Amino acid sequence: MIGARRMNSVMAAYQQKFINVADNDSGPLIEDPGQHALAKRMDELLEASENASSSRSLWSRFVKKQPPLIKGLYIHGPVGRGKSMMMNLLVSVAGTGVRRLHYAQWTSQLHALMTEARAQGLDPVKHVVQKFSEGTRLVCVDELEIRDITDAMLLSRVMQGLFEEGLILVSTSNTAPDDLYKDGLNRALFLPFVEAIKQHCDVVTLDYGEDYRRRHLTEAGVWQQRVSEQANSSYEALWQDWAKVHDVIEHDLSIQGRTLTVTQAGPALRCPAQRLFQENRGSSDYTALARGGKVLFLDELMPFSMPDQARRFVLAVDVFYELGLVLVVDALVPPADLFQDQQNLGFARTLSRLQEMQSEQWVAKLG
Repeated sequence: MIGARRMNSVMAAYQQKFINVADNDSGPLIEDPGQHALAKRMDELLEASENASSSRSLWSRFVKKQPPLIKGLYIHGPVGRGKSMMMNLLVSVAGTGVRRLHYAQWTSQLHALMTEARAQGLDPVKHVVQKFSEGTRLVCVDELEIRDITDAMLLSRVMQGLFEEGLILVSTSNTAPDDLYKDGLNRALFLPFVEAIKQHCDVVTLDYGEDYRRRHLTEAGVWQQRVSEQANSSYEALWQDWAKVHDVIEHDLSIQGRTLTVTQAGPALRCPAQRLFQENRGSSDYTALARGGKVLFLDELMPFSMPDQARRFVLAVDVFYELGLVLVVDALVPPADLFQDQQNLGFARTLSRLQEMQSEQWVAKLG
């Protein structure tokens, strides 16, 4: 049943996390007032949602009337402030009738449903709204970040329909609603969605506290050179800082008819170096990668034996540098040993940029 009662509260689950950390000594987790207040607000939301579901009479199911407005939550703030962790706690205690997706999964499902509707001669938006509202009272979308007009227009139309059906949205984002799709093509067409978000969600800024993931990167260093050919445990530990608080998904970036498969945990992406530098890739690939997240974990970077591989690496570093990407590298050698006998390919600038990208000031871009 959609209105099934939950057996816990977000606040209790939040406080339990600190007990678990203390018992297991599993790493730093610092309670902060912003998260505490958000847990309280989440419990209020769940209570209102449950009351609305349980008070719905048999008669009201046959009478078409606008459902009462229960405001959801739009949670935004810098990377590493616990937004996804708090959403996961909400989902863990919310009971049934909850659908939780990463933004990339959500848009992929929406496009698939639209294609399905067109093939059946159905109204695409109505079809999507019907499918998503079946058995669902709460939709949780992690890492909402709109980058193209197609997704912007699709989300605008679908969310209007879901709001009309009385669904509640809880989303996390690094971007405030008014800055979504900022400077994007035909953004004026997207503004009704921004207004709908502000009408149907309480906007919560979560910007208090230290980002322990950023501190770990600064302390451990982003260039993780292997001491042997065995797995790079320190590199994997840095990745787990992201993987343990975000859904880890694998998806394809589409670039001018090509695809690039990446692993994603929130704003952190992960990709084998071989895919980027041994395959026929160009600036559009590296740009799509840099715009797809804020941190890139680069697996098994080894010395380049061919000039084309080295040139692609130089190009990638230039793109990542210009777009402010934080690069975490699982490297077999120091930066200066990557190029071996290759000469005159702009390596001096690349090495200089790699050095800057290892600095504390560069890693601070995450905040």
